[in-house]
Amino acid sequence: MMLFLVVVLSELLWCFAQLYWDYGTTRNFTIAKPLNHFEAIYFAVGTLTTVGTGTIYPKSDTARALQTSQMAVGFALVVFVIGAIAARYFSEGGRATPSPGSEDAP
Repeated sequence: MMLFLVVVLSELLWCFAQLYWDYGTTRNFTIAKPLNHFEAIYFAVGTLTTVGTGTIYPKSDTARALQTSQMAVGFALVVFVIGAIAARYFSEGGRATPSPGSEDAP
């Protein structure tokens, strides 16, 4: 499960960074020059983690739609992770299983 999340997260960041690099022009974002690869990754990570420093922000409808879609995907990923953790917790009867060798172990 953890490997799956790492792969999905890295692929999402790479895809959105590539899109931001493609659309990262002065017409779409408040920047002095087109985004380079590092700035595109920086913006994608900032958007996905909801940190958003405000140094780069969208000013065209296309860029806003792209950023909004990344926010929705990031939110869905968080909901998926929380749901998976809750499902695992409640499938075990609402309590964690004791580790072998602990006082509570059978």
